[in-house]
Amino acid sequence: MTRRSRWIIAMAIAGLAVALLAYPAWRLARRHVIRNELQAAWERSKAALPASAARQEPLAEASCIAHAGGAVDGITYLNIMEGWQRSVEAGATLIEADMLFTSDGVLVLAHDWDHFHRLTGEGTGVVTTAQFKASRLLGRFAPATWADAQEFLLKHPTVRVVTDTKESAPRLLKQLADAPCKLQIIPQIYHPDEIAPAIAGGWKQIIFSAYKHPYPTAMLLDIAKTTGCALTMPLSRLDQATYDAARTAGVRLLVHPVDSPAEVSRFPGIGVYTSHVGLFLGAHRRDP
Repeated sequence: MTRRSRWIIAMAIAGLAVALLAYPAWRLARRHVIRNELQAAWERSKAALPASAARQEPLAEASCIAHAGGAVDGITYLNIMEGWQRSVEAGATLIEADMLFTSDGVLVLAHDWDHFHRLTGEGTGVVTTAQFKASRLLGRFAPATWADAQEFLLKHPTVRVVTDTKESAPRLLKQLADAPCKLQIIPQIYHPDEIAPAIAGGWKQIIFSAYKHPYPTAMLLDIAKTTGCALTMPLSRLDQATYDAARTAGVRLLVHPVDSPAEVSRFPGIGVYTSHVGLFLGAHRRDP
């Protein structure tokens, strides 16, 4: 190895060491900037709330939401009507649905397009409605459209759906605004800028999700106390201090995903998103 080669390698190692040492400080500074931006967005949204806006109708304590429609034969994240039916048979009245738009603008139920293609075993990217309907998940399950979901909801008036989307929440709510089952829809939103428009849109129950951004607990509690909306966050984020603060503030708190009651046994009254609602509601079901 030449002297020049050794010098280049040494400089590369030194540069990598500097980058590794600087990264934690950069990440912390970036997190601080993002939190300031989120706080500013919440202050804007709070100022934009209609003066006469009614507070959100609270979810029941310890609400159990069928995550992605619920499991079928132990398989999760399918978002299919069979999952909905099994969850309702197990006693669920709240069902979460992951929603996406096809390339021709039709609303369908799927977690994300990469996951959809892993389930179908073919294709990439956003598909057309015709391609979506013709697909089979794992070679046997028919995927569901929002039209299928609406039909189910209208046949089951005590069941409500919690929306989730990896796309634009405002676009989704605009699409759902005139649905005949609107009173059975609980929008899930992700950013403070979405709060005032959602409340102005007449949605009576909203869940604010903390999974997309690093919200400080104090901001989340302020959002919930000001609007009356429920809060959801990843189970990995929940700690005793957050739980206690939410209980003291009278805030409905939910976590996701939860596979077993043992995971939340230390937090009485906590709401859960779970694929296995029968484990939480104590009802018989065919899949575990």
